[in-house]
Amino acid sequence: KYKQEASKNWDKFYRRNENRFFKDRHWLAREFPELGDLQDRTLMEVGCGVGNLVLPVLESNPQCQIIAADFSQNAINVLVKDSRFACNRVQAVVHDFTAGPLHDHHADMATLIFVLSAVPPEKHVPFITNVLKSTSKILFRDYAVEDAAQKRFSENNKISDELFVRQDGTLTYFFSIEYLEKVASE
Repeated sequence: KYKQEASKNWDKFYRRNENRFFKDRHWLAREFPELGDLQDRTLMEVGCGVGNLVLPVLESNPQCQIIAADFSQNAINVLVKDSRFACNRVQAVVHDFTAGPLHDHHADMATLIFVLSAVPPEKHVPFITNVLKSTSKILFRDYAVEDAAQKRFSENNKISDELFVRQDGTLTYFFSIEYLEKVASE
């Protein structure tokens, strides 16, 4: 049920929280120097939510173009209402990369920041494959096995080995290096 209703649960999450839950991710330029100087390049943020990465990147890169994609219509609605979004350098689209690639869009690189963990593990390979059809470089950060976040979950929230459900019905997967290497090779 949680896997089938993932989009619906994220829509509820963003309807309830709007832009009050996640903080803007200014720290990403330190971890990914590629985001600090995008010049005239195009960045695709997969799982953009309400723009917590998109908006800081826009501010620090006055010439870059951004494709902001999320499968929650409510998240995209919040993003486009933000006054910092009001520019001609961002295309916001509702898209589910588990269902297929984003046609007619190409980016120099894509970010997957705490987004692949929200995807059921059986869809990880198709998800990554569909992202790679629009770009050749992915900047990735997500939860790891034994993170403090994983230790806070009770056994009642466990769906499978490393997959958990939060109280709001959204999913969280915790990655091992071996699993990521397997997904990447597939």
